[in-house]
Amino acid sequence: MISLIVYLMSGHYRKPGTVGNMGHVASYPVAPPSTIIGFLESLCGMESGTFKGSFSYGWVKRPAAMGVILRKDHVWSSSGDSNQGKNPYPTDSEVLRPVLREMMFDFVLNIMVQGPSEERIRAALRGEVTRYGVLSLGESDNVVSWLQEGQEDAVEWVIPGNRMLLPIKSGRGYDVVNPVYKSFNYSKPCLEPPETAWLQPIA
Repeated sequence: MISLIVYLMSGHYRKPGTVGNMGHVASYPVAPPSTIIGFLESLCGMESGTFKGSFSYGWVKRPAAMGVILRKDHVWSSSGDSNQGKNPYPTDSEVLRPVLREMMFDFVLNIMVQGPSEERIRAALRGEVTRYGVLSLGESDNVVSWLQEGQEDAVEWVIPGNRMLLPIKSGRGYDVVNPVYKSFNYSKPCLEPPETAWLQPIA
């Protein structure tokens, strides 16, 4: 088993849905399980869908503040040649739309992993794997400010429940949107993740 402490200055985990000009883009209340898997694969320089093992995660420190920032969304217009059997998403149909993106600031997560990917993660922490770009937890704006191996005394673990609906598998691509969701809650603060906190990627 390996335990990672992940520090972030900001984070946004977008809920799906259309947002108009200057609309409010809501965030999930915590990084979804699908995002955690993507983070671990990025850390290890692995292809999407290749993480093996199980993981659990939760708050070491909840966000110190919440707010919104003005951003530009890249969206697809309804124009195009889809009715003629051509590319339904032509390059000239992409437009920019100003939106207000909900953000979390200054928070820390504990991520534990057990299984075949453990050694790859240890190698990544030693700088022995090839990877590219800045390490983020989710979108490229959610830059990890510090990452270390360790364990905290009290963590609010993400566990099955009925408090929030989070994606455990993301849809990929503009024309294939097939996320899979599950309901979650938080455990009481504790050192070890409850048995129900352990999650596995789904095919």
